[in-house]
Amino acid sequence: MNMIARFDQNKDGRLSKAEVPQQMAGLFDRMDQNKDGFVDQNEMRNMGSMFGGKGRPQGGVPVRPQPRTKQ
Repeated sequence: MNMIARFDQNKDGRLSKAEVPQQMAGLFDRMDQNKDGFVDQNEMRNMGSMFGGKGRPQGGVPVRPQPRTKQ
């Protein structure tokens, strides 16, 4: 489940500052790139690319590196 679907209380497809958890409120202004007071799916994708696309994939499952095997 993506973050918008998880926290979008009024189901309008975007997040307002009131809908995000308090610990994310500090990042909200950075995520709201067009400064319209909402974070939409495009802004979420752009935020992911700012971090090099690392972290959780769209499905929400953490990526765990596979153990290295000796050759």
